[in-house]
Amino acid sequence: MMQVIWKFKRPVSRMEIEQALQSEKNWSTNTVLTLLTRLERKGFIKRIKDGKAFLHQAIVDEQTYLVNESSTLLGQLFRGNPVNFIAALHSAKKLTEEDLQELEEYINSLKIETSKENSE
Repeated sequence: MMQVIWKFKRPVSRMEIEQALQSEKNWSTNTVLTLLTRLERKGFIKRIKDGKAFLHQAIVDEQTYLVNESSTLLGQLFRGNPVNFIAALHSAKKLTEEDLQELEEYINSLKIETSKENSE
């Protein structure tokens, strides 16, 4: 849903969101409203009164949203342990050599970054 809201690049109505999601999701109006309420409660979007209706606008960028939701997912499903997450990811979608190489490079860059921070 956040992807749809970002795509509009302006405040968007519930109806516009439903229409944009219609081809991939067959959500009821109640489902859309529930998700919009949750996104607002989490501080990702704001609601703007427009006559008798409301418009919805993203107040965080995609990177901020992904970091927050990833952290929540990691905490709730994997007890905050990234190793458990990688193990589950590998079980679900056998990681390729290329995937593993990218992960290794990323971990190495994190080690360098952490080392620099600790030496300061």
